[in-house]
Amino acid sequence: MSPLSVVMSELKLGTPTVATMKLRTGLSADVLQAALDHLVRLGKVCCQEVGGCAPERCGTCPLLAGCAGAEVRLKTYSLVA
Repeated sequence: MSPLSVVMSELKLGTPTVATMKLRTGLSADVLQAALDHLVRLGKVCCQEVGGCAPERCGTCPLLAGCAGAEVRLKTYSLVA
């Protein structure tokens, strides 16, 4: 399966972040980001930046090990309807 197909499959499953896709697929963050950037340019995927994560959510966050705190701006991706 190509990286674009893998990313599209993950988005259909509701996987919103590069970090989570990396854990689920084993693909590198660079490859996933390149695929997502391409799909955004094609208009098939939208990207939103979120930040200021609520502390009570940290326990379930896949980025916990590398988190820099509330200043983190996380990009989430979803399919365009």
